[in-house]
Amino acid sequence: MLRIASNIIENENQEIQNIIANEGFNFDLSRTPYRTLLLDLTPSLEDLRKNLNQKWRNQLNREEKNELKVIEGNSNELYNKFLQLQKEMQARKGYKPDVDYEEFGKIQQDLPES
Repeated sequence: MLRIASNIIENENQEIQNIIANEGFNFDLSRTPYRTLLLDLTPSLEDLRKNLNQKWRNQLNREEKNELKVIEGNSNELYNKFLQLQKEMQARKGYKPDVDYEEFGKIQQDLPES
């Protein structure tokens, strides 16, 4: 079996969907489609904030007051911290993720430093 996780969004790219169907592939409608969301970051920070939903703005303001810090990097240690936090949130929220975070960690280890 070959599964292709494309970023084709329903009702868009009809020509590509037709080509894929003509090649004998079937769309698995039982799975949540893979989506990539893009956000134009060229507007000012003030304009970006204004365009956020009120609930998002409230959460952002609260976290800024709590001095939330964002740490970035590519070490296994940081990824393991992410996994721990993700598992805690999953248990608290009671959802099933659509991705395999452990697999992403293995992929991360094989990526070049850049």
